Amino acid sequence: MKGAATIRVGQAIDLQADKRYIQHVRDHSIGDVYDALVELITNADDSYNRLYRRQKRNRDGGDILVEHQECRKGKRSWLVVRDKAEGMDTKEMQQSLLHLGAYSSQAGNRGYMGRGAKDCTALGDLTFESIKNDRYYRAKITQDLKFVLEADGALATKDQRKRLSLDHGNGTSVTFELSENVRLPRLQNLTADLPWHYALRDIMAEDPDSRVLLRKAGHSLGKAERLVYRPPYGDLVVDEVFEVEGYRGGTATLRIWRAPEPLEDADAGSRFERFGILIKGERAIHECTLLTDEFRRDPFARRYYGRIDCPYIDQLLAEYESRRATGVRHPPENPRLLIDPNRRLGLERRHPFVDRLLLIPCERLRALLANDREQAKSAHRQVANDETQSRLNRLGKFMSRFLREQLDELEELAAGDAVDERAFTRHGVLIYPTYLRVGVGKERALTVYVKRSLLAEESEPVTIQADAAEALEVLGAPVHLHAHRARRDQVLGTFRVRGVEACDTVVLTARCNGLPTAEALVQVVEHGIDERDFSAPLEFERKEYRVRQGSRKTLRLYAKYPDAVGHETEVKISSSDHTKVVARGRCLLVPLEGSNYAEATVTIEGRTLKSKATISAEVNGYEATTVVSVIERDDAAIPIQIEITDEPLGNFRARCADNEGKPHLLLLSSKHESVARYLGPPPGFRGQELPHFRVLLAEIVAESVCRKALTLEAKERPWEFRWADLKEDRLIAEDVLARMQKRLRECVAHAHAIMLSDKEVSLAKSDGLPGSA
Repeated sequence: MKGAATIRVGQAIDLQADKRYIQHVRDHSIGDVYDALVELITNADDSYNRLYRRQKRNRDGGDILVEHQECRKGKRSWLVVRDKAEGMDTKEMQQSLLHLGAYSSQAGNRGYMGRGAKDCTALGDLTFESIKNDRYYRAKITQDLKFVLEADGALATKDQRKRLSLDHGNGTSVTFELSENVRLPRLQNLTADLPWHYALRDIMAEDPDSRVLLRKAGHSLGKAERLVYRPPYGDLVVDEVFEVEGYRGGTATLRIWRAPEPLEDADAGSRFERFGILIKGERAIHECTLLTDEFRRDPFARRYYGRIDCPYIDQLLAEYESRRATGVRHPPENPRLLIDPNRRLGLERRHPFVDRLLLIPCERLRALLANDREQAKSAHRQVANDETQSRLNRLGKFMSRFLREQLDELEELAAGDAVDERAFTRHGVLIYPTYLRVGVGKERALTVYVKRSLLAEESEPVTIQADAAEALEVLGAPVHLHAHRARRDQVLGTFRVRGVEACDTVVLTARCNGLPTAEALVQVVEHGIDERDFSAPLEFERKEYRVRQGSRKTLRLYAKYPDAVGHETEVKISSSDHTKVVARGRCLLVPLEGSNYAEATVTIEGRTLKSKATISAEVNGYEATTVVSVIERDDAAIPIQIEITDEPLGNFRARCADNEGKPHLLLLSSKHESVARYLGPPPGFRGQELPHFRVLLAEIVAESVCRKALTLEAKERPWEFRWADLKEDRLIAEDVLARMQKRLRECVAHAHAIMLSDKEVSLAKSDGLPGSA
């Protein structure tokens, strides 16, 4: 081929990284201006540190000035970060800025991945200006990853020094010009939030050698405000040095403080949380964390903050890089990169060192939390009086039935697409849906079901393969199985597929060590049209349903569109025996835009135990039927209890007591501001006798139970939600809220009636609510 480089057989050639890939990685690393400022500020601090290590500076740090200019009406906002550290000449600019991903071997340097400031181009253009040895240098990196040298070492002028706020010596200024679509946080927000960013806390501590100053562009240096991190008030409860088991020479210092009250969530997000444990290497703080999901769910953990200092992290990073560069096999104790290369997730939890490092801190924090719970239990005050608790008990019984009805369908396999249930009975392994369509560019969720008795080891992963990988991409494999919520004899796990190009049939195969294989057939269609395979122009989702006696269930009805119905159409619904099963409410078939079907829901109620009835639907000359069996009521399946606790629950007014091993106990906090203002002061809590407090309890309980129902449904039947298909965060949020409101509508009125009877409502209206004119 003309112009192509000659490649010899057997010749090893380095793979090349495409610019597109670099941009994707960059965009994932830098999400907003705060991420960019962390990179630029830590770069300046590292530059001071290098001078200190070379004994060219008597303190390990210096001044870092951030200038802020917010622009509107289509103009680009910008920031400048200035230091008086090493400075860079042309050669150093090329080494630092022109190459991405080069390893920096300088001890403790935060730029391990060799990207740093260059990744900031995800948000705009950067111009680097330096004076070094009295000569001026300038280079620019554009958002489309172009390096442009603009000044190459002429003698620095007085005007240049004045503009760079550099009266004498060396230093660097980085001007960060943001894209028009990137929002620059307000000056006051940066002042308030930036010191709380976990990665900057040591740099911005009250007594460090570095000072970070912030001012509006154009103002004098005297108007610059120093950004200072001041930790919450708390008592030091743990202070120890420990050895990391299995890592010779690996030691860490653990310090934990306890605040008098739980610390609030940061409005600016998890990077700025007040609670949690910092994990730091020699210089870089990698994360602020509550260590495990166990502690993240525990409201008592929000009292604690602290730090783990472990310079050994840097030693492992250096050893890993040395072996990588020379092609030496990595040992079991250091098998992979210890940190997230994108600097978003902190330490890599799959690295064995992380488990060993966090072992002692987890033990100490677990003991502290256990002691807190014991103290809270001994100091527990009963909040609810007998009347309030009686109403809550009745409300708990109703919510048990409601949750049972919401989750009944989760115990059945069939929903939406066809399922080969005989194959599951015969082999004990099933991919569900067994037959499905997926659009090009769309994603669908699937579930692998396995009979528990077939597995020698439940932790064994299930591999998923597509026989036409060019047409269908498998995501989330291998699949890790977990117990079925309702069926003890089954385990399951989910994965997703994405359509790549149209294909009539793609065979998905699930394999697990020692198990029979399971297959599903996927048709990949153009344009992502959501189509349904019909066996008749009008049909119910299933041929048979079950409903508990005295309970209601929602059935789904489908009609061909536009063949059977061409617009929103009311359907006639009837029951073969109203004494056994009755249909309630109107039924409207609504066409789904971009699909071949219209969808409706039918609400039924089971009346006579152990009976059956046929539900019929008629529209435009078409008829569909399904058989409904009435089964025994089982209220005890989800025995919800409700208690008002005198303990704070963080941001939540109510939560389930999962950490206490009581997932069906719903705790309502009397400490939450929205509850306390109506409940009144102890010891009597007299506000609980007023109508508006009882209504508030009904709202809180209904919201909490509906949230639990939606979470369980989404976990067990992800294919019904398909949030991944929506792509946009706004659309996902709207859909979640819509589904939440639908469930609330079905139960909140009943909750109100239990907590406040019609007679009490009438009495409140006639007497006037407390405080009314």
